[in-house]
Amino acid sequence: MLTDDLNALHARFHSQWPSHIRVEYDNQPAIAPLSGETWARFHVEPSDGLRRTFGIGRRSQLGRVMIQIFAPLGTADGEVATLAQTAAAIFNDWSSSDRKLRCDLASFRTDQDEHWYWYTVSTAWESIR
Repeated sequence: MLTDDLNALHARFHSQWPSHIRVEYDNQPAIAPLSGETWARFHVEPSDGLRRTFGIGRRSQLGRVMIQIFAPLGTADGEVATLAQTAAAIFNDWSSSDRKLRCDLASFRTDQDEHWYWYTVSTAWESIR
């Protein structure tokens, strides 16, 4: 079940994300951003699994999909904001073709450190299988 959900979320992201923006993924080598480069991080965080019925019944899996978009601190934030909107559109109210995996609306957060400014776009998802 969980593997199906992860595969569906990754496939959706890959089919919609702009190919010119490099992406760092969980459990993969970290990317080394080029000077002045905007880049992204894709993360799926499963959380609670619930039994919806007793016996051999349906189960529910909850989680969040997060896309962080980074730009060098001090650069204009327009590209990052546009990419955050793109990221939100990928999963906002999306459901898999079998309708077993559904996403909610995205939320946004911004942050920065001494080198980077970023948006975190986070969307809750639920799978019932």
